[in-house]
Amino acid sequence: MNNGGIFTLAMALRAFLGDYLPHQKAYSVNTILSYRDSLKLLLQFAAGKRGRVSELSLANLNVPTITAFLDSLEAERGNGATTRNVRLSAIHSFFEYLSREYPEHLEQAQRVLNVPFKRTATAVSITSKPTNSAPFWKASTDPALPDEGTTCS
Repeated sequence: MNNGGIFTLAMALRAFLGDYLPHQKAYSVNTILSYRDSLKLLLQFAAGKRGRVSELSLANLNVPTITAFLDSLEAERGNGATTRNVRLSAIHSFFEYLSREYPEHLEQAQRVLNVPFKRTATAVSITSKPTNSAPFWKASTDPALPDEGTTCS
């Protein structure tokens, strides 16, 4: 294993989660924890049954490994496309950071950033009738206020 690659991965992950996301991007704690969990799952997957996460280097986080990880989320963990895309978003964000802070890994980052999101079905519900009897332009949005046309005593 390349010790420099292991060191770079560890340093990049620490800086990404500990400095970049909370201070430079001002992401919420929940978003940072979600990104951390996504990257943790990726690292565990990349290490596999025979390896240890502590022995991984950036070279282990290549496109074939990442696409296999994303496929396993759906096939083995039962995650839907939306969850898969959330995980990929965290991975993309990390590799975008990596490309800026560690330009020697720019080529690898560009390849990973080209891994596409999976299309998801979006359901949009448009109600044809308002839920109350008054037209929407006459109905009051505040239940404490009378509707137009109602007299107050």
